Amino acid sequence: GETVSFAYALDMDVIEHRAPPQRTGMFRSYYDCWTDFIRFIDDRLASLPSGSFHVARLDVRSFYDTVSRPTINAVLLPAVTDALAELADSTEPEGALACARLFLPSITDARERAAAIVDWLCDQSFNYQFENPGSIEAPERTNGLPQGPDLSAYLANISLFPLDRALSELVARLDRKAIEEKGASARDRNSSSLCGAVYARYVDDMVIIAR
Repeated sequence: GETVSFAYALDMDVIEHRAPPQRTGMFRSYYDCWTDFIRFIDDRLASLPSGSFHVARLDVRSFYDTVSRPTINAVLLPAVTDALAELADSTEPEGALACARLFLPSITDARERAAAIVDWLCDQSFNYQFENPGSIEAPERTNGLPQGPDLSAYLANISLFPLDRALSELVARLDRKAIEEKGASARDRNSSSLCGAVYARYVDDMVIIAR
């Protein structure tokens, strides 16, 4: 379906070596992502049937602090496992080792390798301790993800992918309902552009619009 999450979008030109990385590294610029977020909402809003509607703007309280390791594992592990399995079944001579060649080259099985990669990414992102230089108290261990690192931001963003899927399915049902109520037919060129609702997300900032 449509892309509904707009923050920390990967810059495929950089990843596939068609362009050199800029200040934002392997990610598209924040401004470009935010502009796409606003444009997506405006375009969908313009396609809503006439009449009154409600707008909800939401965010997750203490978002980074509440992201858990099992949540990240549940989203990331199946995706990495599928990707490495495709490499293993492809014509790539190195198989699953074609991803992160220098990382634990002794692990060649796609499933084991995926688990090792996801564990390593989570190890870099959870259970950090922070010390207050002006205090003699023991270091505090963080809950959730530390704010600041790009890896934390990316993992936090993908933790809400299941929410995106659930709300996208709901929006799709409302879109079909709007088309049916309008009595649109195959001859109506504008029927496919009718919307029943809008959902979009930028990190933990969400916009939901519906009648």
